[in-house]
Amino acid sequence: MTYLSLILIVLAVFTFAELLLSGYDKAKKQLFVLAYICTVVLIASRYSIGPDIMSYIPFYKNMSNADFLHYEGNFEYGFALFCMLCNDIGLSYWGMTCVVTLLYFVPLYFVWRKIPDYRILALFALVVFDYNLMLYELRQCLAVAFMLWAFLFWEKKMFVMVFACCLVSCTMHKSAVIMFLLAGLVYLLRGLRIEVKAYLLLGLALFLMLMIPLGSVLEALIAYLPFPHASISSLLHHLSRTQSLQLVFPIYIGAILCLAYYLSKDNDKRTLHWMAWMSFLVIVLLFQYWFLLNRIRSYFLPFIIPYFCYVVYYSKQKNRLPIQLFVLLFLAFGISLIYRNNRDASKLYSKSNNISTVFERFKYSEADLQKRQIDEAEKFWRYDYNDKEKW
Repeated sequence: MTYLSLILIVLAVFTFAELLLSGYDKAKKQLFVLAYICTVVLIASRYSIGPDIMSYIPFYKNMSNADFLHYEGNFEYGFALFCMLCNDIGLSYWGMTCVVTLLYFVPLYFVWRKIPDYRILALFALVVFDYNLMLYELRQCLAVAFMLWAFLFWEKKMFVMVFACCLVSCTMHKSAVIMFLLAGLVYLLRGLRIEVKAYLLLGLALFLMLMIPLGSVLEALIAYLPFPHASISSLLHHLSRTQSLQLVFPIYIGAILCLAYYLSKDNDKRTLHWMAWMSFLVIVLLFQYWFLLNRIRSYFLPFIIPYFCYVVYYSKQKNRLPIQLFVLLFLAFGISLIYRNNRDASKLYSKSNNISTVFERFKYSEADLQKRQIDEAEKFWRYDYNDKEKW
């Protein structure tokens, strides 16, 4: 069994328990706290899983104060400084990944508390769509974490801290620079009204994206971006991974149609409606380019999932059949992911994503565990990477 499957199974059990507790609000809130703690513990307990440890572990071991003063590596300066600080205070590689997990999940908890109902279901959705960020993508996880902190400080009107968090986020992963620029542009246009027909157009556009590739247009635009050559090459590489037909397509369509059905016209939420619509527009435009989309959507999933729950919960539409059907569709997708993840992992030569936790340190030395995991990661890059199936 893969580590992801273990996490999803635990969350699926909590989700079904939450659905059975419909009408018992206090019990659901208590169950959410327990589910959230279990999720954080599971993710924080992972020990050197995934193929990216091939570069992360040696980098972390070698990063010290002296190395940082002459640092010219491929990783961003903020991440290098973060690793140096963790290394200098004596944290192991696992200790560093645990800190990354906490930096992400602590602010996420305060965002998730804003969801009016079915918070565990929403958390299950976030893990289903963003497990790569939580389990493997350390640099981008830090970038998203500091973006979440920036949001919380923005709510408290602590704008100096907002600026500091945004700056730190940009130094953790280069994608954050693009996202903050886009977010600033979208915010400047926040006065635009979003109506039902805007979401219906998105639904139509998503069908068109199955047939109309935008790769050549995006490649031309990327070529003019004022970014280093390495960043441009990375973006082009992400654009090269495409897939037209994906199992996630009905989920996107269902979410768009549910928002169109339940959306209210409250003017006090106009900015929120506009920014959420723009997030879905990004999903539509980059739908075929799943590799790039999976990176970008990590920045707005922690916001559009609570937004979706808010719209449905406070809608004046009393007919709950559409959202009930959508939830059943999503649960089927989530359960199928568990099956597909295990099935695809069994076809791989590498077992780098199998269960590996810090609790194994009671039985094995850190050197033995890391060697085992690095050997599996090496097998992935050597034998499995180009043949790995997508969803």
